[in-house]
Amino acid sequence: MGSHPYSQHSSFITGVAVSEDEGWIVMAMDHLVERDQENAVFLYLKGSDLEAKHAVDFNTKFAGVLTGQGNDLIAVGEDGNVVVISQSGPVSEDVITIDGTTPGPLTRGLIVDGQVVMAGMGGHVYRREPTGMWVTMEDGLPSGRKALTGFWGIAGDSLSRLYAVGFGGAAWKYDGSKWHAMPQPTRDILTAVCVADDHSVYAVGQAGELYRATDDSWEKLESECYDDLWSVTCFNGETYAASLYHLYRLNQAGVLAAIDPLGCPCYGPFTACSQALWTIGQKAVLSYNRKEWVQLA
Repeated sequence: MGSHPYSQHSSFITGVAVSEDEGWIVMAMDHLVERDQENAVFLYLKGSDLEAKHAVDFNTKFAGVLTGQGNDLIAVGEDGNVVVISQSGPVSEDVITIDGTTPGPLTRGLIVDGQVVMAGMGGHVYRREPTGMWVTMEDGLPSGRKALTGFWGIAGDSLSRLYAVGFGGAAWKYDGSKWHAMPQPTRDILTAVCVADDHSVYAVGQAGELYRATDDSWEKLESECYDDLWSVTCFNGETYAASLYHLYRLNQAGVLAAIDPLGCPCYGPFTACSQALWTIGQKAVLSYNRKEWVQLA
């Protein structure tokens, strides 16, 4: 399996699938990472062409395509830096500011109902309104000495149905106005969460653990994975999870088992569109079109 020249000196971080073989890719330059210098390069992939569009000096924690603005990318950094990029270059740059302060470390985000929602340490959750202004959406979450240690994952299918998971097996549900604590399926860290088309909720965590919630009650599913899982998604009626080195799928027997398409040595964050599912490893980007896996970069 070949690799893209870019990956010889940089690593893929995340991305956004626009079609089966078109979308945004975020990379970090390896030599800067080795020096603990934050950086990100935003590239647009179309077929076999991968073209750099912009670079910043912050670590990207989320990237998504803005609704109604072509394929413009919005990316959010760990410390609240925000950049919007079109295929012709940067459109705007900003920093999330709430009551005169910037947020603590951010971890994950999503675009839902056309708005960006970010979660992070301290149990903080922020939402970007259509005007570009950021606001908090933390009603119901503990504050002060009782504050959550932090969220690692957030997902949802509308602004009235969000889920967030994190340290100590914390699991919370947002009903459109307020967060409510869910039963904790584990005391270990939950790293990612997703919502399936049938409204089931899946969460993954350390040591290959996979949980499913229906009617807000969690069940632990059988797993052949012992790696720490960092990503989970549902695509075409199937559930996938990824560690740093393996890709897993929940099979018909209800067991999370490794599939490792194309023998790739690393897998990573998922991004999906109507046509395909991408998995973005440090040195390869794979696309699944419901029939076969192909390497894009």
